Amino acid sequence: NGEEQCHTIRCNPPDCTNPHTPPGECCPTCISCYFEGKAIKDGDTYNPDKCSSCRCNHGNMDCTKKECPPASCDSPVFKPGSCCPVCDSGCDYDMKRWKNGDLFIASYDPCLNCSCKNSIVRCIPIHCSLSDYPCRNPVRKGTNCCDYECPGCRDNGVDYIEGDSWPSSTDQCKVCDCSDGLVSCRNKQICPVTCSHGILRRGECCQDCNNCLYDGRVYRDSQTFTQPGDRCHQCTCYRGNVRCERTGICPQLSCRVTETPPGACCPICKGFHHSLKVLAASNNYSQEVIIRNNYCYF
Repeated sequence: NGEEQCHTIRCNPPDCTNPHTPPGECCPTCISCYFEGKAIKDGDTYNPDKCSSCRCNHGNMDCTKKECPPASCDSPVFKPGSCCPVCDSGCDYDMKRWKNGDLFIASYDPCLNCSCKNSIVRCIPIHCSLSDYPCRNPVRKGTNCCDYECPGCRDNGVDYIEGDSWPSSTDQCKVCDCSDGLVSCRNKQICPVTCSHGILRRGECCQDCNNCLYDGRVYRDSQTFTQPGDRCHQCTCYRGNVRCERTGICPQLSCRVTETPPGACCPICKGFHHSLKVLAASNNYSQEVIIRNNYCYF
């Protein structure tokens, strides 16, 4: 009746997983495949990524994924277009890329000798012989492993090298040495005789032990003397040594309050009239001593 009538075409569900609707057709068919936005002819293959391979089979995309074998090195790399990592012959170490067979020194330790082989780095320590140096503790002076030197010394603003000797600036009788970077001073000469009160003459380093110097006074050998202000001891000069001994034994006093008169050695009873008993060292008898006005009467 001159009217156009339209109706929707009902498509049967396709019996495949990746049907394709050809141009000009309404319903999808399983003659070809539609996968990831692309039309793929039946029987053609398509690789969605480096490790997958798919084939169109009557509207179905049959995909397989490649299994990568375990790498035989510590740091495998992915090469462009390759699915699985491969062991490159080079090495990544110490923030650098080394080729297979390279030998190098580690930047953090000049005494490590390293090598790159089959993507593996091995480092072996370098041993230096220090027996040729005159000091016990040589120090490394540069960046080379076995470049050592003996440390120097500084004394009174002057620099010295290992093994140097020089006169002490503070003591004319000493000489100083530089050893392992340390300054040590020793006596310039060994004195044949030592004594406690010898005489050290100007310009000499050893004492003269033939006489004695005691309390600012010089005494001859074998000379006896009393100490100033002390009459209770007698001293003797003997080969530069001074020996002092008590001159006698003070008597035992029978009083409680005593005093020592000026210039006397032993104390006496304080007062005008006192009595005491003196026990002689070699006799078994006693003597009565009467003291009047500091005079003794037997």
